[in-house]
Amino acid sequence: MGDRRHGDSHIDLSKANPARVMQGIAEHIVPPHMRGDDWDARWQAMADYCEQPAEITTPT
Repeated sequence: MGDRRHGDSHIDLSKANPARVMQGIAEHIVPPHMRGDDWDARWQAMADYCEQPAEITTPT
């Protein structure tokens, strides 16, 4: 039986690309006629950026 809080269609967002999650939300908020011609290219660039390894530095 699935978790009632999430149902059986629960998605593990901890493994999702943050840009793709934001794009999905934005597509529900921003009407198609208000999106720029470069809408898809901008989201793809952000998704590519989010997939780059992070370098964490500690101040000395």
